[in-house]
Amino acid sequence: MKQIQDDADLMALLPSMPEPRIWDMRSEAAGGCTLVAILVALFVTVTHLTTKLMVGWAEVYKPVFSAAIYSEALVAGISLLGLMFGDPGVVVRSPATCLPVPEAVAAALKSVTPLPKENIVQKSESTIMTYCVRCCIWRRTEAGDDHYHHCSMCQRCVSHHDHHCGVFGRCIAGKG
Repeated sequence: MKQIQDDADLMALLPSMPEPRIWDMRSEAAGGCTLVAILVALFVTVTHLTTKLMVGWAEVYKPVFSAAIYSEALVAGISLLGLMFGDPGVVVRSPATCLPVPEAVAAALKSVTPLPKENIVQKSESTIMTYCVRCCIWRRTEAGDDHYHHCSMCQRCVSHHDHHCGVFGRCIAGKG
């Protein structure tokens, strides 16, 4: 029971999560959404005007081209919504991801000194555990699956991280 109380005390001592660079992320997202909207509007307009100019045998294809471009515009809008509001795989701080707190971090928390600068790595036969000292969480990596990363813009650890997209202001991640 003493260990559980110590762990709960350590969880309470953890510093707050780093603040993301919200203004930069929002300005990137606004630019990306605007770019997508302009491109979709341009392609729909050009296709619509082109179908208006079709005469003769090509008139048969007017509904096909119109349906195709409006369907593509709808898919672009749905994809953009998924990108902007979907979870990229942020590792959430919880007792399962924080505990056990490494000794070096626990000592720093108890003595109110700065946390170590370097991540703490523990290796076993098939698993590598990395403790992110910025997020104060464990990142579990199976052999050959090293895709966790602490994003400097979002200030969060992201699983299966690919990159931070400067156009949409979001981390791009996933197993796909």
